[in-house]
Amino acid sequence: MGIGVYWAMTLIAGGPANVAVLLAFGANFGPLVRAGEWWRLVASMFLHGSWLHLLLNGYALFVLGRNVEAFYGRWKLLALFLGSGIAGGVASGLLPNPPSVGASGGIFGLLGASLVFAFRWRGMLDKRVTWVMGTALLPWVVLNLVIGVVFPHIDMAAHVGGLLAGALLALVLSPDALDEVRTGMAPAPPRLLASLSIALLVVSFGAAGVNIFRTRGPDGPVLPPKIETALLEANYRQQFEQIEDRLGSSPGDLETLFLRAQYHTLVKDWEAAIRDYRAMLDKHPDDGRALNNLAWILLEEAPPPLRDREEAERLARRAVEQQPDDPYSLGTLATARFRAGDLSEAAALFARALGQDRPNLGESTDRYLYAIVLQRLGRTEEAQSMYRHAVRQNDADPYRSEAEAALQIQKTPSS
Repeated sequence: MGIGVYWAMTLIAGGPANVAVLLAFGANFGPLVRAGEWWRLVASMFLHGSWLHLLLNGYALFVLGRNVEAFYGRWKLLALFLGSGIAGGVASGLLPNPPSVGASGGIFGLLGASLVFAFRWRGMLDKRVTWVMGTALLPWVVLNLVIGVVFPHIDMAAHVGGLLAGALLALVLSPDALDEVRTGMAPAPPRLLASLSIALLVVSFGAAGVNIFRTRGPDGPVLPPKIETALLEANYRQQFEQIEDRLGSSPGDLETLFLRAQYHTLVKDWEAAIRDYRAMLDKHPDDGRALNNLAWILLEEAPPPLRDREEAERLARRAVEQQPDDPYSLGTLATARFRAGDLSEAAALFARALGQDRPNLGESTDRYLYAIVLQRLGRTEEAQSMYRHAVRQNDADPYRSEAEAALQIQKTPSS
């Protein structure tokens, strides 16, 4: 099934080239699961980030699965795999992890089930079976857990969650082969378990299909702005400890300071973000990124006691001097002139900013503010057109409401 999903992902979206594709097809991501997209806990088990990832998981599943199936039967094997994978996905989603894919939670669940089976039923089993399904697997469990600690990109929570869930499920589910030995009769197929497992697969893959259609764009799947923000937050949280360690050994490293400033901005720790950007400018006074980002924080994002419009404008002008064609710096300076009441210069700067190439989501704020400027200059038709363009680019932009108030537009669900 994993091969079929990978083939479909390659056919429809060119493969797992980026996180938007993986999320469209059902990657596990805590914020989305908590928002009600529980089907990702199942769908993500059949997604893989590369052919190598697929082959390694497929081999592990084949080796473990055939042994577990020999004693538990195919339906209980499926239940163990799905139940462990779901538990691993839940454990992963409880932490601020980036999106995850793969069957490792279910595979670790089969490891846990094998260990419990071998030691729980050792009195009824041949010593070779106890060795193969129990003792021989212990070093592999320890090795994989150590690897998960050493390499931080591995989803350790999913591995541990799956391992524990598989062990617990093995305490509940009785092995079909041993039931047959005890009773002399083949056990009846577990119809309820089979029905639940099939229903989970059908509903989850159906929901993934709907999501693929819903998130489609002209060049492949697209990410809603809120998801982009959540992804950035998860990524930066994961890296924050590494950033702090690097700054401890190299306090003046420009790129590391920039990463920490971005993290503090993302979590809205404005004082820390301002402090980091000032530290960057103390060492590199002409760094355009620090000039522009600090200007924007002091102008628009920081709470009122920390704002300083005059300093923000000075910083923005210096940023434009350093990078005259940078659309973000031009947009920041345009916003500063707009807030100061200089509509003519603001309009000229917004026009320059929007004349440069950048992602659509990066343009929407400038378009909403430019629409306000055009409206106040009496260019109503241009203002309306600019507003509509901004809505098409990002209807969740925080500046939309300000533009609607200025243009006297009543927001509707279809607008």
